[in-house]
Amino acid sequence: NDIAYLSHKEKIIDKYDTDVFMHVWWKSGMVLDTSSWSNLPPIRCQDNEVDYLLKRYKPLKIKVEEPRKFILDNKYLYNLYSFFNNKQQIDNLGNAISQLYSIENANILFNEVDIKKYDFCIVSRYDNVIDSIPVLDKLNKDFLYLNDMHDRFPDNLLIFSPRFNIFLNAYSEFNNIRSEEH
Repeated sequence: NDIAYLSHKEKIIDKYDTDVFMHVWWKSGMVLDTSSWSNLPPIRCQDNEVDYLLKRYKPLKIKVEEPRKFILDNKYLYNLYSFFNNKQQIDNLGNAISQLYSIENANILFNEVDIKKYDFCIVSRYDNVIDSIPVLDKLNKDFLYLNDMHDRFPDNLLIFSPRFNIFLNAYSEFNNIRSEEH
């Protein structure tokens, strides 16, 4: 949406020498399911969503894939029940895994260029409205910075040196995941 895009533009893209790397789930007529905790209805996407992202963000590299539903093996789910405190969190694990897959694929695109020329990586979602970020020139490149919005997967904003980008391959570390066309 325009509010999220304009916050990215103001706080990052126009403020710093920025290259954008994107992974996008999209197909014509796509309807997005929302997390059960959000109490939002499914979201119908416009057929020009990818064109919108290309025009606005002007990515250096982009990968577009048809949406998939990520499903954990029951043995793996059993172990997660002891970690999470409610079924709603378990029901939304597919969304978190989808997000990890998307982050990893943007990272793969990033690693196709000379990453040594970058001072920082910033990971954000398209629907993230950024109120503020620290001044990058004042950040220590030996640290990973993330928001403290909630106690679940911190999905709003990550800032770190490119030498730490290996942790963005978390999706590949999951075992017993299968996916199917959505």
